[in-house]
This record gives sequence, structure tokens and C-alpha cells, in this order.
Amino acid sequence: MNDALKAELAHALSIKRIGLRFAPALENQFKQDLGPQRTQAALVSGGFGLVLYVSFLLVDWLVVPDVFELALTLRLAVITPLGLVTIWLATRNMARLVALFGPAFADWTAVVSGWAAAGTLLALLMASHSPHAYFYHAGLVMVLLYATLVQSTRFAVAVVTATGILAMHGVAGLLGAPMPTAIVVPMVDMVLFAVGISLLANYLAEKRHRRRYLLGLQDQLILAELQTAQEELQRLSRSDALTQVANRRHFDEHLELAWSRASLDGSPLSMLMIDVDHFKAYNDFYGHQVGDACLKSIAEALTNSTRRPNDLVARLGGEEFGVLLQQASEQTARITAERVREAVAALRLPHERSSTAEWVTVSVGLVTVRAEAPPAGPQAMVSQADQALYEAKREGRNRVKVVVA
Repeated sequence: MNDALKAELAHALSIKRIGLRFAPALENQFKQDLGPQRTQAALVSGGFGLVLYVSFLLVDWLVVPDVFELALTLRLAVITPLGLVTIWLATRNMARLVALFGPAFADWTAVVSGWAAAGTLLALLMASHSPHAYFYHAGLVMVLLYATLVQSTRFAVAVVTATGILAMHGVAGLLGAPMPTAIVVPMVDMVLFAVGISLLANYLAEKRHRRRYLLGLQDQLILAELQTAQEELQRLSRSDALTQVANRRHFDEHLELAWSRASLDGSPLSMLMIDVDHFKAYNDFYGHQVGDACLKSIAEALTNSTRRPNDLVARLGGEEFGVLLQQASEQTARITAERVREAVAALRLPHERSSTAEWVTVSVGLVTVRAEAPPAGPQAMVSQADQALYEAKREGRNRVKVVVA
């Protein structure tokens, strides 16, 4: 989550407001996250709505029998096939529709379906001469409640739906069969009350829904930050603070895993033990800050000299480094060891207190084993590499010494 979105989230959670829309970035994220969910919900409620729509034929037969043929035509030959085709196409192309329209597809499908259902009632009410046809004003109220509440559209869309259905009430009242005078006022009151209560309920439902979304997004952010912090702590616990290569703990863990893997496939495993020549004298003469910079440069040179993904460079303590080479033969390991030694020498870090060279150098001890052969375990391998390093230093430093296990 980018910083702008975080800021908008924090602001949205901290204020109380009447409006529903979020700031632009947060609103776009809200639509993107809920697009598939809202589209799926619209298809389900649309299918259920079609069942109710067709079942209303019973009411048509009882209330407006004189236009029952028109009811059959509208419900079974026009609206229902169109609805089924829409649901079928939307189901097969949901991902594309969500990508193109987002939640707008679900919302405006709900508007059209609500108006279609209400329009059917309006057409029957206008065409019928039945003395009971005015009861379809109540039917329009049912359509309104279903379209604005059951289908759970956004408030702005619910307002559009309600406005259209309210206009149909007006047309029916002006041009349709007259209602008995005694029920005109109660019917108007009922219609207006239904519009008001449905829109209020829709508004409150969307407000709660958006609040839950913000809280859920905040939880995701907190979890992501905790995960990042945990990963950073894990990285720090396994890396050397000064040189940023692996520390001794990581090296030992990696060695155990590498040994186990080599035991299974019989592949060779090589280890380099590296010591900076005369480093105590270097530190004493140049100071600890320069000594730390020297170790950083050497760690970088070692990392650049090991080129395979499974190679591991670690600082084992003080001026001592280790390099673990998986599936590396003795010849490959020798080449790598010489490359390491030459890379450090190529840094040309002045060392006036060295009896070996004019610049900083390293001694390298190398051992290559197959895990099923002696030495008997990883720690024995470490001892062999240490012994090789000791021999390299004893023979004059700035060299690679190989011990054959």
C-alpha cells in the first residue's frame, strides 16, 4: 500500500462525515477490491429476483385478469429471457466485465432490472380496466424495496432506482385507473414512506459496509507491517551488522542444511575459511573505523567473487570469514578460492604493518568433501577448513591451502 493510500485511510478512519465516498485513491481501491464480490452478489440476487418476478403471474391472474396475456408476454417472453441471457453472459465474462466496469456493472444492472420489474407493473396497471388494478401501486413499492435493499446497491444507485420507480408511481396516478378517493392519501403516504425508509436503510447499510472495509484494510496494513518487521528482524538476526553478509548463526544453519542435501544426492560440498592477514596490526595502526571499512570492503569482494545462488558468504567473527559452496568440486572450489584471494588483494588497501605485502591480503583454507565420506559431519568439516587455514598462515599467508578430506 502506497503512502498516499495510507494517509487517506488514516484520515477516513479519524473523521465522522455524512458523505459516503472516500478520497480518490481510496475510493478506487475500494471499487477494485469489491468489484468481483459485488458482481457475484448482483448475479445471485438477480437470479432470485427473476424467480419472484415470474411468480408474480399469480397476482396478475387474480388482480388484472383482463390483461393476463400481456403479463405472460412481458414476464415470460421479454423480461425473463433478457434477464437469463444477461446472467449467462455475465457469468461467462465476469472477469472482463469487472475489469471494464468494476462495481458499476452490478449497480446499473440492478437499476435496469428494478426499472424493468416496475415498468411491467406500470404497463399492466395502465392497460387494465380491472377495479383492483390500483393495488399495483403497492406492487411498485415491493419492487422498490427489493431493488434498493435486497440487491444492496450503492446509495447513489439506490437514489436513481427509487427516483425512476417514484416517477412511475406518478405516471400511474395521473394516467392509470383512478384509485378510490379514500385510499389516495394513504397510498401516497405509503409510497413516500417506502422511498424514504428504503433510501435511509440503504445509506446506513453502505456506510457500515464502507466502515467495515476501512477497518479490514487497516488490519491488512497492520499485518503487512508486522510481517515486514518480522522479516527484517529475522534478516538482522541472521546477518552481520557491520558487513551485511551472513553471521555465524546463519552460516551454521546453512551448513547443516547443505550437509543434509549433500548426504541425499552425494554431491560435493566445499568450504573456504578466510582470515585477514595481520588484521590486529592493521586495526592498531589505522584505527577501528578504518578497520571496519576494511572488513566491509572485503565482505563485498567475497560476495562479488561467489557467483552462484547457493553460495553463502558469512562473517564468522572478528576478521574471519567463511564461504560455503554447494555442489562445488575441488577444482571449482580452488578457482573460487584463488578468485577470492585475488579480489581482496586487488582492493589495494594499504597495510604498512603487514610483513606479507604492502596492502591487505587474506589467507584461505579450503576443504572439499562428499557428505557420505569422512569427515563424519559438518563440524568435522569446519575443523578441516580451520586446519587448512592454519597451514596457509604458517606457510607465509596470502595463499590458498587445500586439505583433501
